[in-house]
Amino acid sequence: MPQFFQDNIPLLQRDTGTQISMPATYNGQLARARVAGQGYRWSSALACNLATTGLGGLDTGALAANTLYHVYLCVSSNIVGLVVSANGPSTGPTGFSQNRYVGRLRTQSGSANVAELAVVNVIVGAGDEIPMPIVGEWQSYTPTVVSGWTGGTLGGRYRRVGSNMDVEISIVSPTSWTGNIEARIPTGFTVDTTAIPAAAPGERFPVGQAVFVDDSASTRYLGTVVYYTTTSVRIWSTAGVDVWAPIAGRPVAGQNGADAIHLTMTVPIAEWQGLFS
Repeated sequence: MPQFFQDNIPLLQRDTGTQISMPATYNGQLARARVAGQGYRWSSALACNLATTGLGGLDTGALAANTLYHVYLCVSSNIVGLVVSANGPSTGPTGFSQNRYVGRLRTQSGSANVAELAVVNVIVGAGDEIPMPIVGEWQSYTPTVVSGWTGGTLGGRYRRVGSNMDVEISIVSPTSWTGNIEARIPTGFTVDTTAIPAAAPGERFPVGQAVFVDDSASTRYLGTVVYYTTTSVRIWSTAGVDVWAPIAGRPVAGQNGADAIHLTMTVPIAEWQGLFS
């Protein structure tokens, strides 16, 4: 079923000559907004210091006098904040691909102080209730292998689906494979253990599937991806242990170069709980 999200975006405020902010509430409700197809809300005011750069400041450079600037809600490492940029909405702020245009300001003539603010391209107040699946774009990442294999080419990608994360990992031509097979989800995220029925290490709740491609024998072996820690998963074999028994020791040094391991999983993410309604 689609999840419902209502924008509730407060008006920008001029706090000082070089600082603006966006309050945490509007009409008695927490502020919330869709940015790049995902819903976010914040419980404290979003401050933006125009004497600094980065999230909560200018995207780059220094504030200039008598200049039109544009204000964006941006997301960095799953944190939402304000960014001010000389770039208009057709270009967007430098360094922030996940952004939403929410306003503009102009500095004073002869002084790099904020003279005026305007709010554009937002729904003020509760807005309309719009059915929308909160599904993010696929993002690539290089998986970290904790144990189980060495060498080879690693590739991965992930995306947000509501409060869950879809993850895909591929390992092609590993040089060796022994012991427990364990890999990490993307850095900066943790599994929400309250959403895992059996989350303690040793319980091994299933969260996905895995396949090993034995290219030399044209054989495929299936396994189960299971929760292991708040940042990693392991692979179970049909034998019920972390070592994938049916493969009988493959891959080993000198295996066929086209052998591969592929994992797909869906895990609940703690940092994404409560970011949408």
